[in-house]
Amino acid sequence: MSAAVRPAAGAAAVALVGGALLLAPAALPLRAPLLLFFLLAAPAAVLFTGLPGLDALSRTVVALLGSVTANLLLAQLLLVGDHWSAEAGVAVVTAAGSAALLGLAVPTAWAGPAGPAEHGIPRRGRR
Repeated sequence: MSAAVRPAAGAAAVALVGGALLLAPAALPLRAPLLLFFLLAAPAAVLFTGLPGLDALSRTVVALLGSVTANLLLAQLLLVGDHWSAEAGVAVVTAAGSAALLGLAVPTAWAGPAGPAEHGIPRRGRR
């Protein structure tokens, strides 16, 4: 799978899992643990994908800590807007995660194999 397709496929997977959790019946005994896992894993997967320059352990730690931070921020926004519920939390995390993964896919596909310097974007750093 090419580097441009991975984030788009991840966005589709996040959206599918989030949609399935939203449509699951409330009486399902595994719904609460799956919701908690999704709320932690979806932003972590997005952050893990967006940090290609780090080694695997550093990416994992940063992704997990960033996931907790993103969830706290989104929960606070939902509470301030008086829209908090489990379904709203899953919907917001799904939308934010999918949008971020698609945002990661667009510059990768745009830059192509030639890189950003070939498209007139100046390089930073040493000359």
